[in-house]
Amino acid sequence: MSPKPDPRTAGRLFVLDLSGGRVLSMKTDGSDETVIAAGCHLPDGIAIDTRAGHVYWTNMGVPSREDGSIERADLDGKNRTTIVPVGGTFTPKQCHLDKANGKLYWCDREGMRVMRANLDGSNVETLVDTSQGDPRPGPDATKWCVGITLDPARHQVDVDGRPVRLTCVEFKLLRMLMRRQGRVQERDRLLNEVWGYESVIDTRTVDTHVRRLREKLGKAGDIVETVRGFGYRLREK
Repeated sequence: MSPKPDPRTAGRLFVLDLSGGRVLSMKTDGSDETVIAAGCHLPDGIAIDTRAGHVYWTNMGVPSREDGSIERADLDGKNRTTIVPVGGTFTPKQCHLDKANGKLYWCDREGMRVMRANLDGSNVETLVDTSQGDPRPGPDATKWCVGITLDPARHQVDVDGRPVRLTCVEFKLLRMLMRRQGRVQERDRLLNEVWGYESVIDTRTVDTHVRRLREKLGKAGDIVETVRGFGYRLREK
């Protein structure tokens, strides 16, 4: 049986006090303000796990110092712990909780990356790197990452905080590549699992849909790599 949502989240807002370095909880009318955590280093992104009773937040720190980090605590502020240590990411900002798959996603602005880790902070990965060889922190604001997130329940993809309209096939294709990130997916296998076709169908169908998917993802489209002679994969770094 799945655990019930923590009653401490009912009718409450969870907010960040950037200048004051605090994580707060309050009623929706602004009353009953409660400090969950203080002494945070410029907190910027927040995610709530209502079933586990946890709050996650990013500390973006100062870009030139490479001192960003991510913390987690119980909803009452107890058991506060750093899950991604200082220096594990440059300027972590917005974050997104993927509870079903046990992952936390965040965008590293001046680090020019979209990243993720397990909920305990282990297995930190870079999903998108827009630096193109630039040093970190990135001096070119056009390469800073706001993020990409996949919502399987609503079949929705957001790039830079904006929803991208994908067809059903395009969504299935991206979801399959994300689930097998870093592993090459042959065209025949994509045809069979995404379209339900046998390999006798023209594999150029896959190429056409990948091209359209990249176009719709915009600057994040280069995360889908072509492996010549084989197929495609979602880039790890």
